[in-house]
Amino acid sequence: MESVLVPCNTGDHWVLCEVFLKEGKVNLYDSLCDRNGKSDRLKDIPGLLYLLPSILKHAGYYAHMKMPPHTSPFTAENIEPTILPQQDDGYSCGAFVCKYAELILFGIPLSSWMDMFGQKDIPTIRQAMAFEIFVNGELC
Repeated sequence: MESVLVPCNTGDHWVLCEVFLKEGKVNLYDSLCDRNGKSDRLKDIPGLLYLLPSILKHAGYYAHMKMPPHTSPFTAENIEPTILPQQDDGYSCGAFVCKYAELILFGIPLSSWMDMFGQKDIPTIRQAMAFEIFVNGELC
């Protein structure tokens, strides 16, 4: 396992955090950036960055991996918003987080995401998610 995907709610918005356990770093994927193309959501996830080393230590991750535990908080950086599909409304962040996670899990290079989907595709993405839940929901 190279990374763990963690959807995070920042109070009024969902973002996706990709946590690289061995490296002690987090990449933040934000679909709602300001007019200048900047995301300031890193300020909203300090608790995650501080808690991760402790949680991993208590879960036995470091012992299992035979590595010394991180003693400092994880570091985080934004994925450059100019290469991420962005929402243009105030309520599609959850669908964007799900799509970002899907593309990461399938190993789709970040450089091709802008060509794969955007705000106009969100209704179809929502329908596909609802279909998957309906068809496969009984397996849970």
